[in-house]
Amino acid sequence: MGRRRQSNFDDPPRFHRKGNVWYHVSGTLPRVWTKLSDDRAEALRLWAQREGVREDESTRLFAVVAKRYVREVFPTKSVQTRRDNDKELTNLLRVFGHMPIEAIAPMHIRQYMDLRGQVAKVRADLQPATRTKAIENPRNREEARCARAGTRTNRSLGSSSRPTLA
Repeated sequence: MGRRRQSNFDDPPRFHRKGNVWYHVSGTLPRVWTKLSDDRAEALRLWAQREGVREDESTRLFAVVAKRYVREVFPTKSVQTRRDNDKELTNLLRVFGHMPIEAIAPMHIRQYMDLRGQVAKVRADLQPATRTKAIENPRNREEARCARAGTRTNRSLGSSSRPTLA
């Protein structure tokens, strides 16, 4: 039997951290260390795939993605932007916090903006930007793809799509 963990007691078996990177360690000899990710949530998802464990649905909630945004992106923002985003996130978490990312559809956002616009028009226009930035944080690309499912994709507007004046 191996040594008892000295830290990270809540980590699952064969899930280890070296420096800033999380690894899956094979259960057979020789031990094979497979790099998962430098983000713990992403690494847990990949570990679950390797081990055949179902993913915990709570990791797909808007509240979890928003917390990650606050932890990783907020420090890079200016003080005023942080204050504004904090106010916006408070309202967004009240409405979308319990929803999985995949369940948030454009119609939900439109309804939220309509209701929020009755109280504060300018803030209602800025809040989707905060939501988008929280979801499309580079570490959340997979969640962002799920959130955009069914919505219009970003297309480059080349000269062929613009009407020509002949």
